[in-house]
Parts: sequence; C-alpha cells; structure tokens
Amino acid sequence: MKSNEELIQTYLKTEYKNSFYSKNIYFRPTKKYKHNIKPIYVYKKVEPIGKMFLLKTYVVNGIYKTYNNGQLVYEGNMENDLMHGKGKYYVDGQLEYDGEWYYGLKNGEGKCYINGQIIYDGNLKYNLKHGQGKYYEDGELSYDGEWEHNLRYGKGISYVDEQLEYDGEFEKNMFNGYGKLYYNNKLIYDGYFINNMYNGQGTYYKNGQLEYIGTWENNMYNGKCKYYNNGHLIYDGKIVKNVFNGQGKFYNNGELIYDGEFKNNMYNGYGKLYERGKLTYEGYFKNDMKHGKEYYNGQVLYKGKLFKDIYE
Repeated sequence: MKSNEELIQTYLKTEYKNSFYSKNIYFRPTKKYKHNIKPIYVYKKVEPIGKMFLLKTYVVNGIYKTYNNGQLVYEGNMENDLMHGKGKYYVDGQLEYDGEWYYGLKNGEGKCYINGQIIYDGNLKYNLKHGQGKYYEDGELSYDGEWEHNLRYGKGISYVDEQLEYDGEFEKNMFNGYGKLYYNNKLIYDGYFINNMYNGQGTYYKNGQLEYIGTWENNMYNGKCKYYNNGHLIYDGKIVKNVFNGQGKFYNNGELIYDGEFKNNMYNGYGKLYERGKLTYEGYFKNDMKHGKEYYNGQVLYKGKLFKDIYE
C-alpha cells in the first residue's frame, strides 16, 4: 500500500503542473485574478487528509508575498509560481527559513529556525543540510563543519554545553577518522575513530596526564603500546583487550624492573628481573613466580629449580 505522501505525489504529477513542496505540504496554482497593482495568484494546499484552503500571493515592487488567512507565509523571489531566489518562509507567523531557494526547495545559503530560535546557518541542497554549516541546539552552537545530505560528514567541531567536545573527521554523524576528543575543555584522546569508538593509533589522557600511547580496537587497548601512571611509564609492550599479554617491559619510577613475557597482567614465560639497573633474576615465570637463575651483584646466586620463589 502506498503512503499518503506517495499518493499525493502521484496525484500532483497527474493532475497539476507547477506545483511546489514545502514543510510536507504541496501547493499548486489554481487561478489568477486581476488586481489594480499586480496579479493575485491563488494557491490551494493539498494535505494528506485531503483538506484544502486558499492562499493569496501579492507582488509588490518585485517581491512576492504569500498570505494564509492574512498571515504571512512567504516573502521573497519567485519564478514559475515557485519560491526561487532569496526569500523568507514562515510557519504560524514565525520565521522558519531565511535564505536561497531553487524552484520551491531550500538550496544555497540559508538559516533555519524553530520557534524563533536559529537551528542551522549554512549551506543547503534540496532542503537538506549540505556543505559548510553551523547547527544549534537550544540556541547554543552544537556543530560547526561539513555536511552531506543532512548528515555530519567531513571535518567538523562539535560542542556540548558550549564546551569543545570533538575536533576532527565525521562520517554519518559519527566520529570517523582522525580527531581529538575533549571533556571539560581538556584533551582526553588524540587519534583515530571508527563509529564513535577509538580504533587504530591513538593517545589517551587522564586528568590531563598521559596514560596510553598505542593501538586501539573498539575502545580497548589492543596491540603495541606504552602505558603510563601519573605521567610515568610503567609498561612498554604488547597489550590485548586491556590486558598485558605478550612481550613487554615493566617499569617502576622510571626504572626497568622486568623484561619478558606477560600473560593476564602477570609475568608468565621467559623473563628477566632488574633492581637499580642490575640483573637479579633470569629464567621462567608462572603467574609471577620464578623458575630459573637468581643473581646477586651480577653474580649467579642460585641456579636450579625454584617453586613459588623457593629454592628446591
């Protein structure tokens, strides 16, 4: 079954010419009357429910003014009985659009309003936000950047409560590509996004301090990285889904204390322990427990089997 809008489109195409569409309403010319200044055009409005009433259009000094029951609906240029050129469109007496038109469609530079408040200032193409433009919510700037077919697409800047939220690339209204994310005007992430999530190479900050440099997968640490605590490097190696797994180095106050394999955030596999830059242990680990050679002042202290850090 066809929708009301499809039925109306079919009706207009077959019954009327020079019809135009605006705000989900279709207008078509019916008669032209003589007037002592300029001709008056009478339009009928076709709604989905089939209700119809008269609109009157006057031309004064080359400017068209269309009224509905004495209330201004449109003021501006027209061509072939369609809004074309520059003009203002009103709904219930309030300005809804002020800008350029192309045969009944908002097209070019323009400003859109709801209840007297601006919501968009920029380029439009066939009634859709397209090109460079600014979007507002409750009178506050929410987005300033590029659009494509009513979607944020390209480079842009978004704001929350008048504070910078994101500066980077968009695709289909989401963070996609390279960008910088902010919270309370402080940088928290600098890197790549896929569908609003950290993906690819990126740097994360916590409370203004560097916490992570490396690769991401769906908002999780994943891959080669450097991890920091209070600005100090504590881990340099491989991480899988936020867990130290694979080859890595562990630091304390800037000093290397372990160089080896990790599993589930613990020493597991072959590794070396250091203290004040000197090797203290070399061998295997299982869940942080030693199994190998122990050193003291660079000399082998013990060589043999250790079980849970105890000499056997």
